[in-house]
Amino acid sequence: MSKKQKQLILALILGLIVALIHNSYVESRISEYRDRKEIVVFVAAQPIAAGDELTREMVKKVSVPENYAPRTRIRDVDLPQWLGQKVAVEVPKDDYVLSSYFTPITPVGRKLSDQLSGQLDYRAITIPVDDTSSLARSVVAGDKVDIIFTFAMPPLRQKFSTVLLQNMPVIATGGYSAVEQELGTTSGRSKSYGTVTLRMSALDAVRLNYARQEGKIAIVLRYSGDNNILNLPPIGTIEDLLSPTDKEMLKVSQREQQKMAQLEEDSFREQVKSVMDQQRQQKTHATVGGGQ
Repeated sequence: MSKKQKQLILALILGLIVALIHNSYVESRISEYRDRKEIVVFVAAQPIAAGDELTREMVKKVSVPENYAPRTRIRDVDLPQWLGQKVAVEVPKDDYVLSSYFTPITPVGRKLSDQLSGQLDYRAITIPVDDTSSLARSVVAGDKVDIIFTFAMPPLRQKFSTVLLQNMPVIATGGYSAVEQELGTTSGRSKSYGTVTLRMSALDAVRLNYARQEGKIAIVLRYSGDNNILNLPPIGTIEDLLSPTDKEMLKVSQREQQKMAQLEEDSFREQVKSVMDQQRQQKTHATVGGGQ
């Protein structure tokens, strides 16, 4: 075999080895890509102009490898809180829709009445609070609260508690200052505020004002992205506070107590009957003895 033939064979062997290594690398990369965890992100289903308010029809879901997903992606569970918010930049079709694209939400305007824009019947109403009802004065403008109403029904003289209003925006705490509310700071006077101002419809404002005269109200803080309206039954008895399991256990306990009470009553009656029988027998003996 000539030297040239040996070189050719060696070149063919080296080429085969390189091809095998390349194929192995490609297969490993494909396998690695297949094994990557994919997550859902939102992209623009249509071009979105700066200033547009985001709607559900403007976005669509796509799956991408987790390593390639943007940090400021909008998660599926968080999408509702961005709906209705203005997009600050233009977003081409099929481009990512990111949380960083939105105009920061500010809870205040130049003056208090600016907070009532959006609906013609919005009104502002102020209610008194203390350390407990204001969560140690930690409620701030931009929070959302529910209102619980506790009252007594005149015919029954029984107290009830119910959720009167839900998802009410807080637009001021204490005395209103546009600068302080915007910067998130408070003066020495408003650090110990005793009032909270809420935004609601005119009808709800009238209802809340009447409720304050007829019973007690309490505010309950909720997550700013939670817009769910709960359908909760009123609470009028201690039994309403219990879980189904506790209610069943209470019924069993009540039945046992009733049995014990019945046994005690039956025992007491037997004792009384025994004493009365003894007294009758004594009287009978006394009468017979006196006759003799």
